[in-house]
Amino acid sequence: MGAVARVRPRLTMPGACAICRPVVAGNQGTSCMDLHRLVNRSRKRLARLVAPAVRAASRRSLARHGLLDMLDAVGARRPPHALAPDYCDLLLLYEAVRRRRPRTILEFGSGWSTCVLARALADNVAAGGDAGFLHSLESDRDWAAVTVASMPAELSGYYACVHSPALEVEWDGVAGYRHANVPDIAPDMIFLDGPPLTPARNVAVDVLDIEARLPADFLLLIDKRNANARFLRERLARPHRYACHTGPLGGVYSLHAFEGVGVTG
Repeated sequence: MGAVARVRPRLTMPGACAICRPVVAGNQGTSCMDLHRLVNRSRKRLARLVAPAVRAASRRSLARHGLLDMLDAVGARRPPHALAPDYCDLLLLYEAVRRRRPRTILEFGSGWSTCVLARALADNVAAGGDAGFLHSLESDRDWAAVTVASMPAELSGYYACVHSPALEVEWDGVAGYRHANVPDIAPDMIFLDGPPLTPARNVAVDVLDIEARLPADFLLLIDKRNANARFLRERLARPHRYACHTGPLGGVYSLHAFEGVGVTG
């Protein structure tokens, strides 16, 4: 008896989505699933093509804000193996601080973002706004020292970067990390980009630890870390709006945003 070919199930015309139905109807043997795969592949290719232009535009925007000279000076003090700046992420962070004018920022994971967040706080004061302060936690002791050593001296009054080891924990049966030393503060803005994750432990639970202290209008930003964003979306009890900012075609950058709504308590 010959081998039986395994045929992948195909969506028929009645199962096609509203967008694909006209195309499926005119192309015998084409399924809705086929079209979505084609669109996704095309979108990813186009995203890779436009990514350099998007990053260049973000860099120009940072230059208009007067940040490029500062970033170049910071880069000169960082070790050769350090990652290059992600201009898209840095622009989004800077503009979020300038727009929302937070009084207390909590950052998990230090680096380029520490410099830009502190600079945005300083620019808020220069524009007549209230003073704010950045608490930056870094799980790697050596990298915390690198961050502090590379920061501009004029920003020293706007931030503190401290070593806070990452502890292995479980939450609802999910393996993750928690920072050992989190300050007793009520941040109105949080940036989650640390500690380094592993396939076995791909979430940080610190935001859940301090959720009760967050003001009603808190802003939580997560750089990439899709699994961590899903983990928090399923467990955050505080009312919030969620959005994922990905740039053109959904593939240039990824910044998850949780914005608190409602009243505290």
